[in-house]
Amino acid sequence: MSAILDRIIQQLRVQLERTRFLNARLAGSITTTLGVNNPLFGLDGHRLAALEPFEQEILLSPLFTPGMEERVALESELPQEGVAPSQITEVIQQLQEGGVTCQVIFGQESRQLQVPEIVVERYVGLMYLDQNVPEKVAQLLSIFSLQGGERERAMVIARGRRCHYAYREELLIVSLEAMVRKHSFHLDKFEFLENFICSSRPHGVADLVPHLEGLIDSYREEEERPVFNEQLAKLQVQAITSEQCGDQVRGYRMTMAGQLLADFQA
Repeated sequence: MSAILDRIIQQLRVQLERTRFLNARLAGSITTTLGVNNPLFGLDGHRLAALEPFEQEILLSPLFTPGMEERVALESELPQEGVAPSQITEVIQQLQEGGVTCQVIFGQESRQLQVPEIVVERYVGLMYLDQNVPEKVAQLLSIFSLQGGERERAMVIARGRRCHYAYREELLIVSLEAMVRKHSFHLDKFEFLENFICSSRPHGVADLVPHLEGLIDSYREEEERPVFNEQLAKLQVQAITSEQCGDQVRGYRMTMAGQLLADFQA
């Protein structure tokens, strides 16, 4: 396992030490929080050290939050059963002891940032190294002809994000079996399914179908509901076209839900 941990640490270090770019919003947050004119001055080690750890974490989290791309890059190094909590602690300690630095760029200027220990710990925690890929789920995924990074992405989705939900594994298995029968598997639908299960928490497949139908019906009702108050209309438009539930997102969810329902049809 030590060789595996070494590779995990190496990949995490590569990710943590890649160049970061400050956008205007984060630059403004840094200058306001630390009382500096240039946000890069705020990334000075002494200034950051004067903050409480939780303040360091909040301030730098936009720069150091791993997403799907980072988890996919690490997936090939992870054992199917995941990594034990004690080993995750070891990974964090080795990264912290070796120190983590990265270049941060703002406009035409840059500086080296000594990444605070709390930020390293948070980043590693958000990689969900302790999650496993259920054996039956892995077997079903192996049936599909997944090429290149597709397999790693599928395994990342199956590994989940600490969704400790009793029906999750059962629902993934039943849904994947339906996709095998229908020859209908694709990664976007699988990812939507995993997210939907963890947020909607249906009690078994008999409950999953009504939940999916309910999602589609709720969006259709929003489209058909008349609005009689002008001020209310403005608020409703803002809500529907928000980043959380814009027309494109709503259409995507309805499409994915419809495809899953088709998988369960005889």
